[in-house]
Amino acid sequence: MTAPYLANPPPMKQAEYWSLIAGLPCLICKRETLTEIAHVRHGKGAGMGLKSPFWCVVPLCHEHHRNGPQAQHNRGETVWAEMWGIDLQKICDDLWALRGWPEMMWNYVVTQEVRKP
Repeated sequence: MTAPYLANPPPMKQAEYWSLIAGLPCLICKRETLTEIAHVRHGKGAGMGLKSPFWCVVPLCHEHHRNGPQAQHNRGETVWAEMWGIDLQKICDDLWALRGWPEMMWNYVVTQEVRKP
């Protein structure tokens, strides 16, 4: 699913946006509990020692972010994204575009198809 790019999304600060992301279900398993903010470190504005923009984050549960055998931190971001068949930069862009519409952000996350490794 591609996010509709709605006119004039509201300006938003880091804490407010991260709160929205933390309230979404896990991008991979769709569980709705204890979602963490997972930084996307490649793509726009990242690499070569530079940090990604604050909005380059996705919602992941603890297992898929840091602690499980298939966690983003245990696999490396690029390998991990390829394993699940997802485009992290596109997802970041789409979620940021939907930032003024939390229900649409929720629907976007739960309708993302992921490949089972």
